[in-house]
Amino acid sequence: MVRIATEADKADIVELLRHAPYSHVHADWRLPVDWLGQNSFVVIPKTPLPPRVQSFADRLFSQRCHLLGCLVATADPAPAAWVRAAALDYVEQPEVALGRMLAEVEASLVATAVTHLGWLVIEPWPLAWLDNFDFYQTNEIETLVKEDLSLPALPAVTDLTIRPVELSDMADLAALETAAFEPLWRHSLQSLCLAYKQTISFEVAEWRGQLAGFQFSTAARHRGAHLSRLTVTPTAHGQGIGAALLAQAIKGYRQRNLAYVSLNTQVDNNASLRLYQRFGFRPTNDRLPVMIKSL
Repeated sequence: MVRIATEADKADIVELLRHAPYSHVHADWRLPVDWLGQNSFVVIPKTPLPPRVQSFADRLFSQRCHLLGCLVATADPAPAAWVRAAALDYVEQPEVALGRMLAEVEASLVATAVTHLGWLVIEPWPLAWLDNFDFYQTNEIETLVKEDLSLPALPAVTDLTIRPVELSDMADLAALETAAFEPLWRHSLQSLCLAYKQTISFEVAEWRGQLAGFQFSTAARHRGAHLSRLTVTPTAHGQGIGAALLAQAIKGYRQRNLAYVSLNTQVDNNASLRLYQRFGFRPTNDRLPVMIKSL
């Protein structure tokens, strides 16, 4: 039986995501349980066995978790959604269980005018089944690393000001995201506000009196930074604004006495790859498939 998750499932969902043999989390700026209350968050409850046929292990685990599966997909913003979390315990037919949860979630998403569902394959286990549910691979995400904080020589950009972000900028940044990215890759206004609380640097670029781009970065392990977002409005491409934002971010990392910076980018984003190579980033060959389903 698949049903909508409730607040009463919260502890079991956390337990399942931590310990299930099949688990996936792509939560961005939230915890998976932050989406409880949405119709696109479903669970499969366990059917209790009669005590006389339960093994000791059955009884022990049934006390710890009462779910066989969970799955949540959200559009943030519409019209595209990501699978944000999924987990399956040991079940006789895991592909069938996953398919039933996906069917319920997809019906809920379609009712809210979502047109595409994405799955970033962080763990390899879904790849054996996603083709059977009409997902197809569209791209790969690759991690790049710069192991020092040196800067290349850069020409000055006239009429450009880079300053710390203000909360009053957020609505304009969300509009810039809409102009710069396809639906699946956009940040909503709410996500930008949540990201702001978790960043070590967040700066915007004003060019010729208009908001033209922004970057924000988060902390990484071992005294590192992660460039989480670098966005330039399409009407300002080729003006050196992305390079100026990246240089300013790296100067900020230096002030924090950080040692390196990483980032993720799509492998076919040639313009971004040229910029990052210019700054000395190297590919790690750590790639994650991007699977999409049309709804």
